[in-house]
Amino acid sequence: MREHISNSLLLRWGLSLAIMATLHASCAQKKTPPTNVLLITVDTLRPDHLACYGNSKVKTPNFDRLAREGVLFQDAFCQVPLTLPSHASILSGTYPMSHGFRDQGQTQSNRKMPSLAGVLRQEGYRTAAFVGSFVLDSRFGLNQGFDYYFDRFETSLSGAKEFQNVERPASDVANEAIQWIGSTPEKKFFAWIHLYDPHDPYLPPEPFKTEYQGNLYDGEIAFVDSVLGKLFALLEEKGLYDNTLIVLLSDHGEGLEEHGETYHGFFVYDSTLRIPLLVKPPRGFNSKNQIIQEQVETVDIAPTILEFLKLSPRKEIQGRSLLSTIQGKRLVSPSKLYGESYYPRQFDWSELRTLRSGKYKFIEAPKPELFDTDQDPHELRNLALEHPETVKAMLGDLRQLSERFPQESAIDQKNSYQSNAEVRRKLSSLGYMSGSRSNFGLKATEPSNLPDPKDKLDVYQRFQKALLASGKGDPNTAASELESVLRLDPQFTEARLLLGMIQRNQGQQSLAQKSFLAIVKQRPSHAAAHYNLALTCLFLGQRDEAEAHLRKVIEIDPAYSDAYADLGGIYQSKGRTDDAVLQYQTCLQINPLDYQALNNLAAIYLSRDSDREAVTLLERVVKANPSRFEAYNNLGSAYLKLKKFDQALVEFGRAQQLNPDYGPVQANIGLVYMAQGRIDEAKEQFTRSLRLDPADRAAREYLRMIESGSALRR
Repeated sequence: MREHISNSLLLRWGLSLAIMATLHASCAQKKTPPTNVLLITVDTLRPDHLACYGNSKVKTPNFDRLAREGVLFQDAFCQVPLTLPSHASILSGTYPMSHGFRDQGQTQSNRKMPSLAGVLRQEGYRTAAFVGSFVLDSRFGLNQGFDYYFDRFETSLSGAKEFQNVERPASDVANEAIQWIGSTPEKKFFAWIHLYDPHDPYLPPEPFKTEYQGNLYDGEIAFVDSVLGKLFALLEEKGLYDNTLIVLLSDHGEGLEEHGETYHGFFVYDSTLRIPLLVKPPRGFNSKNQIIQEQVETVDIAPTILEFLKLSPRKEIQGRSLLSTIQGKRLVSPSKLYGESYYPRQFDWSELRTLRSGKYKFIEAPKPELFDTDQDPHELRNLALEHPETVKAMLGDLRQLSERFPQESAIDQKNSYQSNAEVRRKLSSLGYMSGSRSNFGLKATEPSNLPDPKDKLDVYQRFQKALLASGKGDPNTAASELESVLRLDPQFTEARLLLGMIQRNQGQQSLAQKSFLAIVKQRPSHAAAHYNLALTCLFLGQRDEAEAHLRKVIEIDPAYSDAYADLGGIYQSKGRTDDAVLQYQTCLQINPLDYQALNNLAAIYLSRDSDREAVTLLERVVKANPSRFEAYNNLGSAYLKLKKFDQALVEFGRAQQLNPDYGPVQANIGLVYMAQGRIDEAKEQFTRSLRLDPADRAAREYLRMIESGSALRR
């Protein structure tokens, strides 16, 4: 245990009684500042890569400062080694079987999930969240209770630019938080800051890239530490640091090749479940600087914060407050820590669940595992066959824990996944598959007869390489890896699905069609395969076949928003606009920001002279897609139709700024000038449009009208 260093003020013996009385009076009148709360989650951070946890190779003075000024938990563990479900447990104080998040890309399935932010907002706190990755985008539901949720991840980019818009560096996230905190420092606040940088790929900026060139993962951690230093300096400058409760932890660790796992999410070993946890109490709180050895978990964070603030936790919260432990007392109830990963179920492999009690850790799997983590901290020797009674007892405890809490599992709720191409594409660029819901048929408490992930590691690692290569715009590498995966495991449907998508995007429509047909033959209820088969049929001009497959998608998965948008497109092309409108509206009920549905529905409204409704939709489009020049062009066209020429020019100007070589926007500016009688300027715009696109017949006709003088007569 480390010795507590007191910061109390020493008074000189010569201080007069009068001065002391004056000081006492002024202190009595001074109002105690409210306690602020700063929750910092650093993604993918292993504790053994911090100096305060014993790693002298990484410079982390600001992490170390929190450990020095507060308490360090030696044995803290997450519930799920995946970002979204782990943060759901942190922010709600509930286990995954209750809050319903079991994987990435899910929306909140349990609207009764406790919200730490919601409780604090009811108590008068300003609440804000600042997240560093699309994985935590507000669409997934963690924004509950926050007054302000800073995500703003661009919604419709692809390829290399896609990756730049699914995460942002810690410096950008912290700067946004600093501005928000500093805007009204006199009001008490709860801020959650999520820093994503230690997540792969490891790309630290200079000077950390050079300093840690042999271990870029550590370079990312050192960079995050430097950002924390600036954040703490701002709090001190504003006089907020001392009266702010700071809780810093990670959502999960990183495999770093332990047990053959490069990243995280696939296994539930401690390389990915063990996390750092540092708590710096506000000044004046009765605590001792110490290292706490007791085992704790992420569901304990929310009730701990609430008890710090002398607030009663909601009855739905399932974690324990650690306040008494921070004060130097022992936890009353013994620790039985739960963990899980349902990510392997994406691939038709078994989920993994774990229970930790004292020195033993049990992993429920087709091939169960038992480890003595005191003697074997790296979990290398499986004791399951040697201690069958311990295995039986811990399996019973695990089942009992699962049954004790309300089951709101997203596994049983089809509407929990975001079924649209944008979400799947963004998650794949981060190395994650997203919800093939037909893989999630079993209830959480049922034993699985699926393959053990341990037996599929080589296949999975190759698939992971392909997934990352595809997400980062390298289809050739991805296709090569996928072909090797399918040679090892011809029944691996998700690998064949990704291969078919790459083939389609590279113009190999016949090959893609064969890939998708093979999947639906093997698994007729695979919604994503039917959907991609429909897109391929559209490319091949087979509209009726495409329509049939889209209808099958909706039958399998009524929440598959893209299917409604594309079905609407087919109806619109056939002149069935009423049917198209219905499909677009259904799509937008599921995904209110769907680019295709918003644009196409707006086009129908414009054709029906419902111009104001069209403008409302197009304004939603540009708000969600500030880098799409076509979106501004479409909105400008709507304003032009309404004869709001100044507003039209503003939107056309924004489109032109984003893409100066886009011919249609030049022609549209010309139309505005014609309507305003600015004929010479209109002529210049139409001429410029034709230089960019000589095939633009409308621009050529308007130019002919100007030159013949008929434009003046109009």
